[in-house]
Amino acid sequence: MQQLEKQAYIYCIDTADFVKSLEKMNKTFPNIQEIKKLSGEMYHHIADTHKANTNKEFADILRKTKTITEKLQSKLPTINPEEDTLTEKQKNLTEKLTEIQNRLNDILSKIIY
Repeated sequence: MQQLEKQAYIYCIDTADFVKSLEKMNKTFPNIQEIKKLSGEMYHHIADTHKANTNKEFADILRKTKTITEKLQSKLPTINPEEDTLTEKQKNLTEKLTEIQNRLNDILSKIIY
């Protein structure tokens, strides 16, 4: 779980950096603030797994997190930064998010409650 929490934290920071870079371009991008918000929520939920008292609570938190990652996965491609460095950052965010989703799926498949 610590590795997943670390991945989520790094993803959240990288997303904030990506959003800041996009905002400097003075263009309007759909969903950009929502992407930033969702990445923070994702990290928050993963960090909250330590507070779970039962396997069911733990699984419920991870399921909520999985739903958030699915929303992020659908919204991230809607941004077209048109700049190579930002396109590369966007690609890296997508790859990191896929890693987090795979980790969540792996953990959820092992939970018994």
